[in-house]
Parts: sequence; structure tokens; C-alpha cells
Amino acid sequence: MLIGITCSAILSSDKLTPISYILYFICLTIGIGIGIWRGKLEKIRVNHERGVVTTQSSVAGVIVFLGIFLLRLLAAKWGKEHAVISLTNALMFIPLGSVCARRFIIYKRYKQLTG
Repeated sequence: MLIGITCSAILSSDKLTPISYILYFICLTIGIGIGIWRGKLEKIRVNHERGVVTTQSSVAGVIVFLGIFLLRLLAAKWGKEHAVISLTNALMFIPLGSVCARRFIIYKRYKQLTG
């Protein structure tokens, strides 16, 4: 769902410049870093008898994720100039990178626990 929202936001923007792509890359890198951090904060438990895996997010991870979305909303309210639109589109890459990296870290830790 996040990939679809991010792609539609980018495709609906008027023009893509090299600066836009640099912003996208920087925000994606920041998002991956945050996702790795959030993934390492997750508590993962495996019940071998029932084969159930449970994860519990930390409060700090949830606050960071909500803060990123609020930052994007505030940036969207600042104005409709091209630079602000590029920034708001780039900010969509932070949660995208965060979610993907977090899921990957959880998967790796699950494989270590079951493996």
C-alpha cells in the first residue's frame, strides 16, 4: 500500500528534476536506517509448541513512525511551491524504507530463532 501511495504521489507531481531524485534517495536511505533501528527494537517470541511467532513494537519505534507522517503532513501544508512538493514526495520514502527494512530485520531474526 505504501509503495502505491508513494508512486502515485511521485507520478502526480509536475516535474521530476535531478534534485528530486537526490531527495528521494536521501529520504529512502534515512528510512532504511530508521527501519533497521526499529527492527532491532522489536521483541520477537517463538512458541515452538504451537508454531506461533509474535512481535511487539517498541513505543519509540511507533513514535518515530508517526512523527514522520506528521512531518510530511506539515510539509504539505506549507505551500504548493515545487520545492515543497518535492520535499513532501521525498518524505514518503522515509516510511517506505522504514517499513521494508523493519520487515527484513524481523524476518532475519525469525529465521535465526527458528533455524
